[in-house]
Amino acid sequence: MAKATIPYHRGAIWGLATWVVIGFPITSWLYWPAILEANLLPPEADAVIIPMVESLFAALLLAPVVGLATWFCARRATTELDLLAWDPERPVCSTIVTLAFLPFQLLCIASIRDSFRAPPGWHGTWWLPYTFVVLCWLVLMRAAAIRR
Repeated sequence: MAKATIPYHRGAIWGLATWVVIGFPITSWLYWPAILEANLLPPEADAVIIPMVESLFAALLLAPVVGLATWFCARRATTELDLLAWDPERPVCSTIVTLAFLPFQLLCIASIRDSFRAPPGWHGTWWLPYTFVVLCWLVLMRAAAIRR
Protein backbone atom coordinates (compact mmCIF):
# COMPACT_ATOMS: atom_id res chain seq x y z
CA MET A 1 0.00 0.00 0.00
CA ALA A 2 1.23 3.51 -0.82
CA LYS A 3 2.46 5.74 1.98
CA ALA A 4 2.89 9.47 2.26
CA THR A 5 4.28 10.04 5.73
CA ILE A 6 5.21 13.33 7.32
CA PRO A 7 6.66 13.92 10.79
CA TYR A 8 4.09 14.77 13.43
CA HIS A 9 4.64 17.86 15.52
CA ARG A 10 1.89 19.00 17.89
CA GLY A 11 2.81 22.70 17.55
CA ALA A 12 2.61 22.56 13.75
CA ILE A 13 -0.84 20.97 13.83
CA TRP A 14 -2.13 23.57 16.29
CA GLY A 15 -0.48 26.34 14.28
CA LEU A 16 -2.29 25.16 11.17
CA ALA A 17 -5.56 25.03 13.12
CA THR A 18 -4.93 28.61 14.25
CA TRP A 19 -4.48 29.71 10.63
CA VAL A 20 -7.75 27.98 9.71
CA VAL A 21 -9.52 30.20 12.24
CA ILE A 22 -7.73 33.54 11.77
CA GLY A 23 -7.18 33.10 8.04
CA PHE A 24 -10.87 33.50 7.30
CA PRO A 25 -11.27 37.07 8.61
CA ILE A 26 -7.82 38.07 7.30
CA THR A 27 -8.73 36.91 3.80
CA SER A 28 -12.16 38.51 4.06
CA TRP A 29 -10.63 41.83 5.08
CA LEU A 30 -8.40 41.68 1.97
CA TYR A 31 -11.05 40.38 -0.43
CA TRP A 32 -13.96 42.75 0.19
CA PRO A 33 -12.02 46.03 -0.21
CA ALA A 34 -10.57 44.64 -3.46
CA ILE A 35 -14.09 43.89 -4.70
CA LEU A 36 -15.18 47.42 -3.74
CA GLU A 37 -12.21 49.06 -5.48
CA ALA A 38 -12.86 47.04 -8.64
CA ASN A 39 -16.43 48.47 -8.78
CA LEU A 40 -17.95 44.99 -8.90
CA LEU A 41 -20.68 45.92 -6.45
CA PRO A 42 -23.76 47.95 -7.38
CA PRO A 43 -23.61 51.53 -6.08
CA GLU A 44 -26.47 51.00 -3.65
CA ALA A 45 -24.76 47.94 -2.13
CA ASP A 46 -21.25 49.13 -1.44
CA ALA A 47 -21.21 48.46 2.32
CA VAL A 48 -18.42 45.89 2.49
CA ILE A 49 -17.95 46.40 6.21
CA ILE A 50 -20.93 44.10 6.89
CA PRO A 51 -19.36 40.89 5.47
CA MET A 52 -15.99 41.93 6.87
CA VAL A 53 -17.36 42.16 10.43
CA GLU A 54 -19.43 39.02 9.88
CA SER A 55 -16.18 37.18 9.16
CA LEU A 56 -14.95 38.10 12.64
CA PHE A 57 -18.08 36.60 14.20
CA ALA A 58 -17.78 33.54 11.96
CA ALA A 59 -14.19 33.08 13.16
CA LEU A 60 -15.42 33.22 16.76
CA LEU A 61 -17.93 30.48 15.98
CA LEU A 62 -15.36 28.50 13.98
CA ALA A 63 -12.69 28.57 16.71
CA PRO A 64 -14.28 26.05 19.11
CA VAL A 65 -15.22 23.71 16.26
CA VAL A 66 -11.70 23.71 14.83
CA GLY A 67 -10.17 23.51 18.31
CA LEU A 68 -12.28 20.53 19.35
CA ALA A 69 -11.72 18.75 16.03
CA THR A 70 -7.97 19.30 16.28
CA TRP A 71 -7.86 18.15 19.89
CA PHE A 72 -9.99 15.08 19.22
CA CYS A 73 -8.09 13.99 16.10
CA ALA A 74 -4.53 14.80 17.18
CA ARG A 75 -4.57 14.05 20.90
CA ARG A 76 -3.06 10.57 20.53
CA ALA A 77 -1.37 10.83 17.14
CA THR A 78 1.87 8.96 16.56
CA THR A 79 5.27 10.40 15.67
CA GLU A 80 4.51 10.16 11.95
CA LEU A 81 1.30 10.82 10.06
CA ASP A 82 0.49 8.86 6.93
CA LEU A 83 -1.61 11.10 4.71
CA LEU A 84 -2.97 8.02 2.92
CA ALA A 85 -3.65 6.22 6.19
CA TRP A 86 -6.00 3.27 6.36
CA ASP A 87 -6.18 1.02 9.39
CA PRO A 88 -6.95 -2.55 8.24
CA GLU A 89 -7.58 -3.57 11.85
CA ARG A 90 -10.35 -0.92 12.13
CA PRO A 91 -11.89 -0.61 8.65
CA VAL A 92 -15.22 0.73 9.93
CA CYS A 93 -13.47 3.53 11.86
CA SER A 94 -11.30 4.36 8.84
CA THR A 95 -14.37 4.48 6.60
CA ILE A 96 -16.34 6.71 8.98
CA VAL A 97 -13.44 9.14 9.45
CA THR A 98 -12.78 9.27 5.71
CA LEU A 99 -16.45 9.87 4.91
CA ALA A 100 -16.67 12.57 7.59
CA PHE A 101 -13.81 14.58 6.09
CA LEU A 102 -14.43 13.78 2.41
CA PRO A 103 -17.21 16.34 1.66
CA PHE A 104 -15.14 19.20 3.07
CA GLN A 105 -12.02 18.07 1.21
CA LEU A 106 -13.98 17.81 -2.04
CA LEU A 107 -15.38 21.30 -1.48
CA CYS A 108 -11.85 22.67 -1.02
CA ILE A 109 -10.61 20.85 -4.13
CA ALA A 110 -13.54 22.20 -6.19
CA SER A 111 -12.82 25.72 -4.93
CA ILE A 112 -9.14 25.40 -5.84
CA ARG A 113 -10.03 24.04 -9.28
CA ASP A 114 -12.43 26.93 -9.89
CA SER A 115 -9.79 29.45 -8.80
CA PHE A 116 -7.34 28.08 -11.35
CA ARG A 117 -9.99 28.19 -14.09
CA ALA A 118 -10.97 31.77 -13.29
CA PRO A 119 -10.03 34.54 -15.71
CA PRO A 120 -6.85 36.52 -14.94
CA GLY A 121 -7.44 39.20 -12.34
CA TRP A 122 -10.45 37.45 -10.85
CA HIS A 123 -10.80 38.45 -7.21
CA GLY A 124 -11.86 35.00 -6.07
CA THR A 125 -8.21 33.96 -6.18
CA TRP A 126 -7.74 35.91 -2.94
CA TRP A 127 -9.27 32.88 -1.22
CA LEU A 128 -6.82 30.38 -2.75
CA PRO A 129 -4.15 30.43 0.04
CA TYR A 130 -6.80 30.09 2.73
CA THR A 131 -8.41 27.19 0.88
CA PHE A 132 -5.03 25.43 0.69
CA VAL A 133 -4.58 25.88 4.45
CA VAL A 134 -8.02 24.43 5.17
CA LEU A 135 -7.39 21.50 2.83
CA CYS A 136 -4.03 20.75 4.49
CA TRP A 137 -5.68 20.90 7.92
CA LEU A 138 -8.45 18.53 6.81
CA VAL A 139 -5.98 16.01 5.36
CA LEU A 140 -3.84 16.11 8.51
CA MET A 141 -6.85 15.73 10.79
CA ARG A 142 -8.04 12.69 8.86
CA ALA A 143 -4.59 11.11 9.03
CA ALA A 144 -4.25 11.86 12.74
CA ALA A 145 -7.72 10.50 13.52
CA ILE A 146 -7.08 7.21 11.74
CA ARG A 147 -3.61 6.67 13.20
CA ARG A 148 -4.35 7.38 16.84
